[in-house]
Amino acid sequence: MQSTVYHRVISIYEETGLSKRKFAEELGIVPNSVNQYINGERKPSLDFIIAILKWNEDISAEWLLRGEGNMYRTKISKDVASTSGKLFDTLEEWEQIQGTKLYDKYQQIIGEMRAYKNLLLNKK
Repeated sequence: MQSTVYHRVISIYEETGLSKRKFAEELGIVPNSVNQYINGERKPSLDFIIAILKWNEDISAEWLLRGEGNMYRTKISKDVASTSGKLFDTLEEWEQIQGTKLYDKYQQIIGEMRAYKNLLLNKK
């Protein structure tokens, strides 16, 4: 059986262990709507999907929307995002001290980091 957005939403809901009402509160969605989504009476709306992704930023949008990859974002992508932020801070400090423009180099490094991340993620 092919997994649908509905099935993936159910997986997320079941993993929370929350009641439907508490899940709705957490998401900021009307409880009746959440109940209808979970019971399969309505297809999940875009607002509902976005609420889930905002509520738990570790859930992979790619997985939720397309069924590709894992439910949770990988540690690698978080590490790359964290490292790139630290790198940008370091380059800004360096520019202030040296008075040089390193932004182009920063962009090149970020591009290489994204390529490396994609390479690692595609090996899984």
